[in-house]
Amino acid sequence: MPRSARHCKIGCSTGARLANYGTVPRDGETVPRLLTINQLADALRGDADFVAVARLLAVHLEMRDADLAAILKAAVTDEHVPYLAAFRYKDSGLRKRDEWESVWRKQREEDVTDNDSTLRCRSTPRPTSPSRLTGVTEASSMCRRSASSPTQARILMVMVLCCWAGRLDHAEQADALSALVTERTEIDSWPTERIAPLLAGLVEVMPWVWQWHNVDDRDFGSSPAEDFQAFLDDQRQRHGVTEEELRQWRPTAVRGGGRKRVS
Repeated sequence: MPRSARHCKIGCSTGARLANYGTVPRDGETVPRLLTINQLADALRGDADFVAVARLLAVHLEMRDADLAAILKAAVTDEHVPYLAAFRYKDSGLRKRDEWESVWRKQREEDVTDNDSTLRCRSTPRPTSPSRLTGVTEASSMCRRSASSPTQARILMVMVLCCWAGRLDHAEQADALSALVTERTEIDSWPTERIAPLLAGLVEVMPWVWQWHNVDDRDFGSSPAEDFQAFLDDQRQRHGVTEEELRQWRPTAVRGGGRKRVS
């Protein structure tokens, strides 16, 4: 079996398990949580089917005697999808994404004002090939693969927090990022330069939260969009950064190796 097919098999198996292990109870509801590779490995060690698939992959990767956590790390390193566009794309890809974000923003304005729909047809950027259609491939791949959140402002650090992205809607993504920001700020005392990429991820998802989760919750008297926006605004003030600065945040260049980003 080709390496890509083996990784797809373990990736699908990981996703099914993450759907079960990627939540915790809170206030009478289940909410998303981010897992380290070691936490995921601990949760899956008792799953005989999953371990069998992982061992097949380990043989292919010449890691026959490796611990389950090391096997998972090898699979996630190649197959994960970072939560933030700046981690996924090169500068050219980010420029294309900016064009798409402009289109999405105009479409939202049309939804509110009922303007003529020719605006979206006239404004849609033309990709060089279907595989470069950022707004489509990003959404579909995020539903199939793991989204990851680096614990430092770089891609693929030793500890990677991950979740199965297909399980989370936009409000749940915002919830997971907000919880991580709170933990890293209040427990780990992270400085602004390390919190910034997490806040940038929250900025990135907020337009979708406003679009799909802007209905008041009777139990809280406000909508999820209002609550997450208030949290973001409070954190921005606390760390002295603007939304535009967070939108323009870019990871520090890493010399040599590393996972290639999409153009």
